[in-house]
Amino acid sequence: MAIPVAARIVAIADSFDAMTTIRPYRVVLSPENAYREIETNAGTLFDPAVVKAFQRIWLTKKVNAIFEAFPEG
Repeated sequence: MAIPVAARIVAIADSFDAMTTIRPYRVVLSPENAYREIETNAGTLFDPAVVKAFQRIWLTKKVNAIFEAFPEG
């Protein structure tokens, strides 16, 4: 049974959030480093088509605007 597309989208969003927020068990990554991790894992951990959609959003700089608006995470 295939993984639903919505779940694939949530996987990237959740992973990005987990990598860019403070966790007691690891250091926080910058948004740029988290983005690179998602790119690196396209085709293994993440659906390549969903990663391409995430890349298009990333290039609009809207993700960075969110981080600037809410710097405390």
